[in-house]
Amino acid sequence: LIQSLAHRCHDLGQRMATLSAEPTTRRLAKALVDLSERLGEPDAGSDSGRRLSPYPHRVLAQYIGTTREAVTHCMNEFRRQGFVSYTRRDLIVRGDAVRDWLAGTVTPRQPLTPEVPQNLPGTLSA
Repeated sequence: LIQSLAHRCHDLGQRMATLSAEPTTRRLAKALVDLSERLGEPDAGSDSGRRLSPYPHRVLAQYIGTTREAVTHCMNEFRRQGFVSYTRRDLIVRGDAVRDWLAGTVTPRQPLTPEVPQNLPGTLSA
């Protein structure tokens, strides 16, 4: 019980650090990898892909502390990069590719914008 509580406290601390210091693209990438590892099942069609039920962009936005529009923007970029694929029935996260991008060991096909465009509703501009 104590070990489980310590693990949850550690996870919460990591999430708080991520929320305060990292751009939306990295927060969403980390959240997708985490969710796919905890709740996903191996995808038969890919080596490192994990299949899970799709989450509404609104729910993902609440989870990482941003707007639905920002999540939609990032998910479209992740799809173009081949990091994720999704339909109304499932979401496939290619965890190895996302982790490599997060670690900086792979260059995306196109540069990922670090943040969402400033003209989206609900975003703060500097």
